[in-house]
Formats: sequence, structure tokens, C-alpha cells
Amino acid sequence: MRSISVFLSFALALGLFLGVTGCDNATNEPVLPAVTAPTNLQAISDDGKIILTWTVSASESQDNFGTYKVSWTNPTTGITQTANVAKGSSTYTILGLENGVEYDIIVRSVSTDGEESSDFAQIVWAPAKRFDKDVNNQVIRVYATTSNLPSMMDFYNPASNGPEIFQLLDNTKNKNGDFFLYAANTTTPSLEIRSPSLSQSIPGLRITKFSTVSFSATDLNDPVLAQLTPPSASSYSALKIALSTGVTDKNVFYARVQGTTANDYQTVRFMLVKDASGTVVHGSGADRYVEIVLSYQDKDNVPYAKHGK
Repeated sequence: MRSISVFLSFALALGLFLGVTGCDNATNEPVLPAVTAPTNLQAISDDGKIILTWTVSASESQDNFGTYKVSWTNPTTGITQTANVAKGSSTYTILGLENGVEYDIIVRSVSTDGEESSDFAQIVWAPAKRFDKDVNNQVIRVYATTSNLPSMMDFYNPASNGPEIFQLLDNTKNKNGDFFLYAANTTTPSLEIRSPSLSQSIPGLRITKFSTVSFSATDLNDPVLAQLTPPSASSYSALKIALSTGVTDKNVFYARVQGTTANDYQTVRFMLVKDASGTVVHGSGADRYVEIVLSYQDKDNVPYAKHGK
């Protein structure tokens, strides 16, 4: 009878020991912690697509870390689509999207057993049109007011589906212009990107409001732009942007222009391409100009981007 009691006590102690070691009773292997989501989810708008970047999950070093799951929901249709992204990846491009639609995007981690992380990274973002050529398939250049052919730019002509450059004094088109390049004379080193409403010789032109926020980048897909907070609505208060013929560290700017009606706005992000010497102002003397690539949101009242959640 005593031997039975000793055996039961030993079995009970063994059970308690196994219970506190954190082992799986079925496989006798340690139970790994659940996987956690990536962090710092950011995005860049492109034409019909959104480029995502994130900081990889802290649990990637665990043996049970599997993949990332990216999901995006179209709020208009309610349809959600998903994609699996390999471990170690920190970027993914969502294709086949509709410009102007603010997609709800979520990224989770998934374990090798198919268990999704309880936490997630989330952001709301809208793709936008992208242009590096005008409607005539030419590099986008705007010449200063001192030029023989001073020009004005319409960021987006819906009839031609692209940016349009025309002469500043073309009264058949300048009512639709969004900015011109002002130079006081041929020798003053500084130039200004100006709202058409600041033209003293042509009254009644559009008002373009530029954000007071600007950045530096090598192109519009530069990862550094994905890490930056887009301008707030209150920052769109300037009617001009001062430029210098010297090397500048700011060449990415934001603007709001008139939308379908006078009460609507559309948003543009544009980059001034630097020349070989690193300046945003090209040429010399009377014929100085800026060269532009841009991302344009042609849906009314859609901000360039929304912040992550």
C-alpha cells in the first residue's frame, strides 16, 4: 500500500514538473511565443498602386515566424484582398488600385502554424497619377518670366490626362494654369514658384496654395519620403515658393489647386529635378527654368495621404 502511495506522489510531482517547463504535451517541445506584427508602416502613392515599407517584426528571429500578410480594403466596394510576403521583406507594392480611393491597409505577421499576430500595422492611403512628361510627351519644364517664352503650368489637364505647359500670356489657356516661375530680372539669383493669382499683368487667375512643408529626395519613390509625415491641411497657406540657384536641400513640394468647382481642391506633390551641380534652377540668364516630375490626385478633396493608425 505504501509503494502505491509513493508511486502516485512521484507521478504527481513529475506531472507538475513537466507542466512548468512550457513544453507541448503532444510533442514534448518548447512552446514558442506568438509572433508580433511589423512596425512603422509607411506608404508612397503611385499611379494605380501603393508602395508600402515597414520595419520587420521583432519576432522574425523565432523559429515559428512564417510570413507577412498584407490586406487592403476598398471602402467603396467593401472588397478585401490579401497577399503573403516573405520573411525578411520590408516592402510590398499593391497593384491594380483605383486612384483617389483611400484604401484601408493592414499588415500582420503569420506563424508557421498559420496563426496571425494579434497586433497589426495599419495605414489609410490613396494612389495618385504620376507624370514625368507633359501632354506632348516632353520633359516638364517651366521657364522664368524673363524668358522670351515665359511659361505657365497646369499640373493636370483632365481632357489630355496629363500636365500641360503653355505660354504665360496665352489667354486661351492661362485661366487653367496652376503656377508660373517668377524672376525679377536676368541677374537676380533667386526665383519664385508663384500662384497665378500673384500675376500683376493678368488679373483673375487661379489661386494655388503651396504647403509650407518641403522635403529633399532623389525621386518620388525615394524611401525617405515614405518615412515622413505628409503636410497637414493647415500648412497649405503659401502663395509662392522661393528658390535659389545655389544647391538646395529642399526639392519636394506640395500644393492644392482648384478641383471640379471653386469649392473643391485637388492635391499635388511635385519634385524639382536637380541638375548635375545639384541646383533646382537650370539654365542661366533670361532662360532659366525648372524641371518637374509630379504625383497628382485627380479626385476632389482627397488629401495627398493619410497617416497610419
